[in-house]
Amino acid sequence: MAPYLGLMATAHLQSDWTTAIFANGGHNPLGSFADGDNTLASVGANLVKHWGALRAGISLEHTRYFDDAFGTTTNIGNDVNVFASYLWKPNPGLQIRSSATVAMRADEALTVQRYSYGARIDIEQRLSGPWWLVAASRLRRSDYVGSESGRDTRLGILAGLKYRINESVEAKILAGYENRASTFASRASDKFVVGASIDLDIDFMRPRRPGSR
Repeated sequence: MAPYLGLMATAHLQSDWTTAIFANGGHNPLGSFADGDNTLASVGANLVKHWGALRAGISLEHTRYFDDAFGTTTNIGNDVNVFASYLWKPNPGLQIRSSATVAMRADEALTVQRYSYGARIDIEQRLSGPWWLVAASRLRRSDYVGSESGRDTRLGILAGLKYRINESVEAKILAGYENRASTFASRASDKFVVGASIDLDIDFMRPRRPGSR
């Protein structure tokens, strides 16, 4: 199992703009490409423009990677992400989100380490009541620059169950497979993973009373 906790607070600036701050920590969350096998803690913020089911935005994130369970800091990453996604909901019990991301990572001295390009498809199908079947596939290519110039190509799939407790809290248990091809021989790998997460999403609606600020 891989414990992980994420928190997000979202504010609606206008009818088609939102901003959020978020924090998370634990082992690398299932469904993402891990940069290590131990724990991490990150904070960040985003700004998103919405056009109905289509959205695009930018986010900034600062991440610390630790040895073992929040031991000594082993690495620091600062990420700038530009992203877009489209949500298709043919009926209330099925939703499919496709997304693409372009990212730049810098180290603690703000020296650029890599540029990444990714795509992802997420599918959620309601089974019964609060139970959902979830599945995802993802692809990311990373071009490393500087003293560690090279390239990684990573492909991942996962599936599992989600239990929606309420609009703000949900729990997941997932299993997945990831393949990593790299110009760095030590990074090439194939692995299977299993884990669980509890996700909290608190939405602070902007007041809309006449005269409010």
